[in-house]
Amino acid sequence: MKRLLRITVLFSVTLLWWGEKGYAATPAMDAAEKETVSATVEAEADKKDPKSDKKSDEPKRKRNLGHLSGSFETNTIYYVEDSKTGAVVPHNSYGSNNFLKLDFQFGRFSAGVQLEYYPHPLVGTPMQGYEYVMEGFSINNLTEKYISWTDRNYSVTVGDFYEQFGSGLVLRAWEDRALGFNNSLGGGRVTFDIGEVLQGKALFGFPRYYMEGFDSYSSTQVAAGDLSLSLSNALGWKGHSFALEGSLVNRHESGHPADYTEEVLGFALPRNVLSWSARAAYEHRGWMLRFEYVGKGKDLLTSPLTQEFEFKRGSAQLAEVGYSGNGLSLTAMFRRLDNMQDLMYRTENNALAGNILNYVPALAPQHTYLLSTLEPYRPNVFGEIGGQIDLFYLFKKGSVIGGRRGLKVHGNFSMYYTLDGATGKPGNHFLYRDFTCDLDKSWNRRLRTVLFVSLQKFANHAGDPEKTLSQNVFVGDITYKFTRKFSVRAELQYLYTPDGPDGDWVAGLLELNVAPKWSIWGSDMYNYGGTEINYYSVGASFTHSFVRVALSWGRNREGYICSGGVCRQMPAYTGGNLQMTLTF
Repeated sequence: MKRLLRITVLFSVTLLWWGEKGYAATPAMDAAEKETVSATVEAEADKKDPKSDKKSDEPKRKRNLGHLSGSFETNTIYYVEDSKTGAVVPHNSYGSNNFLKLDFQFGRFSAGVQLEYYPHPLVGTPMQGYEYVMEGFSINNLTEKYISWTDRNYSVTVGDFYEQFGSGLVLRAWEDRALGFNNSLGGGRVTFDIGEVLQGKALFGFPRYYMEGFDSYSSTQVAAGDLSLSLSNALGWKGHSFALEGSLVNRHESGHPADYTEEVLGFALPRNVLSWSARAAYEHRGWMLRFEYVGKGKDLLTSPLTQEFEFKRGSAQLAEVGYSGNGLSLTAMFRRLDNMQDLMYRTENNALAGNILNYVPALAPQHTYLLSTLEPYRPNVFGEIGGQIDLFYLFKKGSVIGGRRGLKVHGNFSMYYTLDGATGKPGNHFLYRDFTCDLDKSWNRRLRTVLFVSLQKFANHAGDPEKTLSQNVFVGDITYKFTRKFSVRAELQYLYTPDGPDGDWVAGLLELNVAPKWSIWGSDMYNYGGTEINYYSVGASFTHSFVRVALSWGRNREGYICSGGVCRQMPAYTGGNLQMTLTF
């Protein structure tokens, strides 16, 4: 009996050692095992009879069943006719985009799916200006599915995944539901990390191309690799971060339309287009330097200058320098693009936003005030050159300018020109300029004000590229806290233009917030210099725990919806909008 007791003790100690090495499910189990060993040792010391009727109080071992998380999102619009704006009501008077995402993780293993449901009002008429979606629900709506194994130094993913190399100029597979955009890759990816010195990725997949019938993948194949060498880690440079990086992306098309023959085009289209990127990044004591050079193999495009097919290479250069410290943040960026439109299909639906493999954002301020977003900047992928300087400074509390609570100052200047012929006219032409400044001041615990100015100038894309239009936006933004939870925010905006086709605008917003759950707002934009139309909106949102619900009603102007510097065109519509997000 004593021998059996010693074996039991030895087995328990072995289990305890095994758990301490990281194989136990939870720390609570380790504690329980320690209590078991201690109780057993004490029993042996006291030479108690193991057949005693005394029952153990040891808790039962809990099984690790993994962790399930997910989210559900719906965006539903009910349309009504509006003779003022000319908004058209679809057949069923509503449209809805719905997403259910589920992710499961068990140790180093993970898996997930995303289901999408689009009960659209009319086939071919997407909600809110979306381009291609699938009506109804079927097994094909299981659009994002993956399994993955992640170890300390490597990972393997099979299924649908997102990826970005560098700034995204050679490859970016991503999703943006506000844009109705998703070009995730369906295939496989392997990553590795050798001693935090050399990191790499290799992938192969088929990009997602909207949702057409039962085939949501394009026929284009993407094979790519990315390497990053940290010289600072390799050489032990403490306080410095210096890395050299490079990427290769090959796009392979299995075939071309029959009418795009060598006799018609004047040249033969190859099946492969190779793009590459070379990058360097350095950081030290608040300083940041980055440079990227991109080369793109010969590709088919329609020349904006001659409107004829051309077969030419592409290139891009991106440089950034910045400093952050002592209340100051300063960033300067320069970018040059030349034929950097990298499409899944060279000849099919070239104009569609979803027919893209790389990421070319607008390097200009992404405004949020209503009137400052009427003419957002859209980069010219056929050829542009320019950049921006962004400055933020905090005047500290107690300083002469900062006063008792400090003062935040932000300024941005951005300007871009086209390269020769990129606008359909020979020579370089002005594209866009924006000078922005805003002052953010908290006067006391209750009162905060923001003064915003944006002086914008842009080319008249619909007419002569030599002609430019300008608009100046002025905003006063005030927030007052009556209590710790209740606050009121008001905006007054004015847009002045000496040559804009719609004339001047005025806008206002009133927002009531009861933190952290309720927000109620009302806004209006009035084009008193041209159409004399009111673009009104009222709504409320409720947030609690895992749920957020927002309901609004109003009139929406035709224009652009932008996210991350990428824009899509939205038609005018009037109606109600329900947005709901659940996370668990």
